[in-house]
Amino acid sequence: NNMSGATRQNYNRLYNYSQGYYDARAGEFRGFGYVEERINDTLVKHYFHQDDARTGQEYITSVHIASGSTFQNVTQDWRVTNQNGINTTQLASTVTYTYDGTANNRRINTSYSYDTFGNTVEVNTSGDMNINGDEAYQKFEYRNNSAKLIVSALINETLYGFSATNKIRQ
Repeated sequence: NNMSGATRQNYNRLYNYSQGYYDARAGEFRGFGYVEERINDTLVKHYFHQDDARTGQEYITSVHIASGSTFQNVTQDWRVTNQNGINTTQLASTVTYTYDGTANNRRINTSYSYDTFGNTVEVNTSGDMNINGDEAYQKFEYRNNSAKLIVSALINETLYGFSATNKIRQ
């Protein structure tokens, strides 16, 4: 960063790729099932799907600090629908655990809903499961004109707090 003294920062990044998969029948490389990323004293473990519908979609991300303790663990659930032989893969939900080094942890659940064009129409975030009132709900509205192939023109985004009557932003 061209700085010296106490403000200078050096980062070392190392990557380890494993569980590579080549589908000989389809003639395609499906990516790596596991990638380890080291950033100085932090270890990030990435796990990826390698099947037909979810190739390359990350389903677990785990962050570990220098002591080896888990700092954060994120799991993602991917929904696959098949219509006329075509797979559509969408993120259904995410669960994030953050650990502070004590017996307590913070858990946040997020779920997603989509319209028929694959646009996100709702994001429902539970907030910290140990705290009431920090929930959030987002609603998205689109103007779609299929005849002109315009199917994702966002016209409104509304953010609500812990209840549908607690509008935070529109």
